[in-house]
Amino acid sequence: MDEAGGAYDIVRLSSKVTSSVHIELHAELIKDRYLRRGLIIGINSLTSQSEDPTYDIEDILNALHLLTDRIENECSWTQQLRPMQQLMEETIAEAERRIENGKNGVTGIPTGLAGLDRLTSGWQACDQNIIATRPSVGKTAIALHLAKAAASAGRHVVFYSIEMQGERLSVRRTGCNHGGETPQR
Repeated sequence: MDEAGGAYDIVRLSSKVTSSVHIELHAELIKDRYLRRGLIIGINSLTSQSEDPTYDIEDILNALHLLTDRIENECSWTQQLRPMQQLMEETIAEAERRIENGKNGVTGIPTGLAGLDRLTSGWQACDQNIIATRPSVGKTAIALHLAKAAASAGRHVVFYSIEMQGERLSVRRTGCNHGGETPQR
């Protein structure tokens, strides 16, 4: 409070405001300046760290992600809030659109597994699907099957693996390898 001029200066400033007509605009401007200042300070700090070889690059990248997440969350949180009634109406409208455009109960991208399609109606737009289990249970095999089914449905597919090179994935998917043996599953 003392850094802002004390109670007297704050009261004096508030007495100069004759109307609150544009209060939301002023609040948005203050928020904008606050976010910009935070971004500038954060980026300047990360720039200094990037030039110093004693800092670990992974730590710098992590700090960059945290900075952008914080700024992004502070920027757009009000735009993500919707009344429950509006949310439910939009959800029902989306489901009705999917059903109209669906085929054989599949309203999204077919998985190639009839049982899974019955449960999920296929992969839906904007959903994130995670396949997780213990090692050597077949995650890559099922993921390759799902990718092939999506590609067969005319979708563009990209498959990333941090465990296997592209050639090994290809051998695994096609069941062929250079020695003529069928890989064990």
